[in-house]
Amino acid sequence: MIQKEINVNIDYLIKNGLVNYSDGDIVIMNSNERPRLENTVKLEMVTIVYIEEGMMQADLNGKTVKAGKDDLVVCPPNTFVNRSLTSADFSSKVIGLSYKAMQRSLLMSKDIWGIMAFVSRNPVIHLEKRTSKMFDKYYSLLSYKIENPHGFYHKEIMQSLFHCIFYELSAIIAPKLGNMQEKTQFSQGEILFKKFIELLTTYESNDRSVKAYAERLCVTPKYLSTVCKSVSGKTALEWIHDFLAEAITQKLKYTDFSIKEIADELGFPNISFFGKFVKARFGVSPKEYRVRLHNSTNENM
Repeated sequence: MIQKEINVNIDYLIKNGLVNYSDGDIVIMNSNERPRLENTVKLEMVTIVYIEEGMMQADLNGKTVKAGKDDLVVCPPNTFVNRSLTSADFSSKVIGLSYKAMQRSLLMSKDIWGIMAFVSRNPVIHLEKRTSKMFDKYYSLLSYKIENPHGFYHKEIMQSLFHCIFYELSAIIAPKLGNMQEKTQFSQGEILFKKFIELLTTYESNDRSVKAYAERLCVTPKYLSTVCKSVSGKTALEWIHDFLAEAITQKLKYTDFSIKEIADELGFPNISFFGKFVKARFGVSPKEYRVRLHNSTNENM
């Protein structure tokens, strides 16, 4: 089983010579290679893969997904990737946007959290022929700008083109989200919620209580939960449990750590509490859940 985890961000891609273009916030890559992951990869950026030819299969956050020609595979920040396999004729185009750039850009608009939540559960989006041609044109324009930079506002132009691509993608996804209210600017609650989600992905303490997060954000636990419920439809505790469940799935499926080691690492007071959480969340004990995860992987090989 695999234990080592690689955090893949823009700096990592640049350092390993994997990009055709990068300005520190955006990366563009052509990939005709057929990677087979020997490590868990954690994507620390918004990643969009457009499959030109062939097929791919990968585990994204513990769920096996398959995609083929004219499919987009969209991964929000903090997506775990394992067991990536591709066909012999596989080729793709990849665009990535850093998490920090997403935070401060227009992408953090009224629908972003709904869209990110949607693609985290539905990462493969099939493009109709007309839409596929449109994405090809966007990518061709990006490629042309890479090859012919004129210096003035080059970074801003590249980022604007990426924003256009993302909004085109959002236009495909938005109808699937139901009716959404128009908002002209962020409320204080929305800003607090975004800070909370960011903290969830970076907080290294074993204390995963609502109180611990509220103290870090300088608000009361009750206020934090009320804001989370208002903005996202889920309480702060529900979000914490979602992140814990994802981490548990990842560690049970892809590491050799014992049940006790995983419980300790994730901040559970003892193995009994850990077992109760897993039982309530997944319907089985940690040991049984690990077996189920391994069996589901073998069925998809």
